[in-house]
Amino acid sequence: MSLRQRPQVQGLLRELRLARPTWGEMPGGAVSYLLVETSPRGGVTHALVHQYVGSKQDLLNAVIQRVAQDRVVIAHEAASLREAVDAILSQILANPVHTKSLVRSAMDGVEYVSLRQRIETGRALVELADATAASGAAPAPPPRGLDHRVVMAALTALSFGWGAIEDWLWPIYGLDSSDKDEVYRQLGQIAAYLADLVLQPGDGDVVK
Repeated sequence: MSLRQRPQVQGLLRELRLARPTWGEMPGGAVSYLLVETSPRGGVTHALVHQYVGSKQDLLNAVIQRVAQDRVVIAHEAASLREAVDAILSQILANPVHTKSLVRSAMDGVEYVSLRQRIETGRALVELADATAASGAAPAPPPRGLDHRVVMAALTALSFGWGAIEDWLWPIYGLDSSDKDEVYRQLGQIAAYLADLVLQPGDGDVVK
């Protein structure tokens, strides 16, 4: 009996094909789920998985493209910049495999997501920022009593995150022709503002 004729293999291949639209929600992410968890089952080899669902790059591309499309929708439909930022951050934190894959691709210079799509998201977020600034609404007061470890972790994420995907940030937010030193100066001001959050009244609530 050939590999494809074995019932367990047929069932797995059917599962893989049906699951294709929902790779992003699979435990551990698409690549680990399809190439690590499923391949040993029923004698299914990596080659057979690739034959039916594409290469590792195809898998990454499909998952990242899908999440990127979601972010375009979020950026366009959010009622406020705060709402958009909250939704995108929640998505990032809920999809660590996607986020790590995206950062790796940025560091390797691989274009898994089209520049046009990333620029569309960036443009929508900047438009929200402009609209927020022009609304005249009073800014929310700075958060108080933050756990200082969380503040420092956020500062570290800002620094390392910028360093990891900086080459993508310039075109996404239309900074290509901007003065690099001035961009860095303003980035430093933002980091300093975050650092000053530890000076807000409160004892620094410790996250249990």
